[in-house]
Amino acid sequence: MKYAIIFWLVLTSLISCTNDDSNSGQPLSKQLDMGSFTVKVPANWTSQQDQGIDTYIGRIMNEKDTIYFDFGYLSFGGLDMVEKGNRNISFQRLFIDRVPAVIEREKTSDEEIGRDVRLSIYIDSGDRTKLNRLYTFDPVDEKTILNIYKSHRFK
Repeated sequence: MKYAIIFWLVLTSLISCTNDDSNSGQPLSKQLDMGSFTVKVPANWTSQQDQGIDTYIGRIMNEKDTIYFDFGYLSFGGLDMVEKGNRNISFQRLFIDRVPAVIEREKTSDEEIGRDVRLSIYIDSGDRTKLNRLYTFDPVDEKTILNIYKSHRFK
C-alpha cells in the first residue's frame, strides 16, 4: 500500500509538470520604446517607424524576422471584430499586462509573395484609442516572437 501511494504521488507530480514555452526562445534583454507602447526584444533587434496616414505603423526586426505594427483607433476596429475563422491554425484569447488580447495564427492566401502563415496579436485597451496589432509572416523564431508579443505594454 505504501508503494502504491508513492507511485501515485510521483505519477501525479509528473503529469502536472508542464513545459513553459515562455522560457523558450531568445532572451528579451532590451526594451524598445515605440512612443505609444513598449516591447522587450533580444539584443540584436531594432525598430523603424514607417509612414502611416491614420495610424502609427512601423517594424520591429532582426536579420530573420520582421514584426509589423499598426497602432491607433483605426488599426483593427476592436477585439469584438477579431473572430476565429476557417483559416485559423490557432486562436487564443488572453490578457497581456491586464489588457485583453488575441493571438491568432492563420493560413494566408498571399501566394504572389510566398507567404503561408501570419502570426498576429491584437491588443485592445477598451478605450477606443489604444489598439495595437502586431503581426509577422512565416516566422523563423516563433517562440521569441510570441514572447515579444507578450511583453507589450501600452504607455
